[in-house]
Amino acid sequence: MKFSFILFYVPFPDLLSAEKAISALLNLRLIACANVYQAQSFYHWQGAIANEGEQVAYLKTLPEKAAEVATVLEKLHPYQVPCIAQTEMICNESYFKWLSKQVRSEI
Repeated sequence: MKFSFILFYVPFPDLLSAEKAISALLNLRLIACANVYQAQSFYHWQGAIANEGEQVAYLKTLPEKAAEVATVLEKLHPYQVPCIAQTEMICNESYFKWLSKQVRSEI
């Protein structure tokens, strides 16, 4: 049997904005957990090459919650053009059961 969840990759400009979005998603029980990593990002923006520090959030949820997670992120994200990417991940059964319980639990 295949145990799959959705992993979101979402860069934020700073830890505070990442924490705000993550807290909202956790409180709504739309994600089970998140990890945040510091990154240095390079990209074209408004005619120049930008080199900025960012906080990259990895958010974990169930496939049936992915659309709602994306909608909340669009509303809360401070960037004009945020990257809200997602992919399916395969995991072990015990982790899937824990993740499912966190997302499906009632407050």
